[in-house]
This record gives sequence, C-alpha cells and structure tokens, in this order.
Amino acid sequence: HESLIILKLLYNLELRDILYTSAKKSGGYDDGEYRETCSFIQKSVVTPQMKSWFQTSTAWSNYMEADILLYRVILKNLDMTIDALGREEVERQVL
Repeated sequence: HESLIILKLLYNLELRDILYTSAKKSGGYDDGEYRETCSFIQKSVVTPQMKSWFQTSTAWSNYMEADILLYRVILKNLDMTIDALGREEVERQVL
C-alpha cells in the first residue's frame, strides 16, 4: 500500500481520490476479456515438487532473470522515492 500513499503525496491527492480494487484474486472472476466471458479464478496450487523445481531449475532462473532485474530496479526506485518524500511520513500515512 506504500505505492498508493506515494501516489497520494506526489500528486497532492486525498485518499478518497484513489480507487483501489483487488484484481484477479482467487475466488473472484476475471474481467471477461478472454473469450468474452468471465471465468472463475481458481486458487493456485504449488506442489512440493514444483516448489523444488522453481528453486533449483536453471531454465526457470534464466526465464525469470529479466523480470527479477526489473522488479529490483522498481523496488530501488520506490525506496528512493520514499526517502525523498520522507520515510517517516510515508510510514505514518500507510498506517
């Protein structure tokens, strides 16, 4: 929720100006764009064998490398923005 507080602070918004919805959450329905019909979103299941493969597979690691790098860059940028706005103020508003 830090990103919503950052949005609020950067654009001088009120919380009531920000609409937050949980998207594509298990137990809900998707937007219906695929095949023009809504589909129930099943809870994901990760077996112990799948978890082991994700943790040890070179193929999976190579496949995810760019996404992980992008995630790290965005997280670093988020931290720098929080520092620029004032970490204490962002934390206060998150609560």
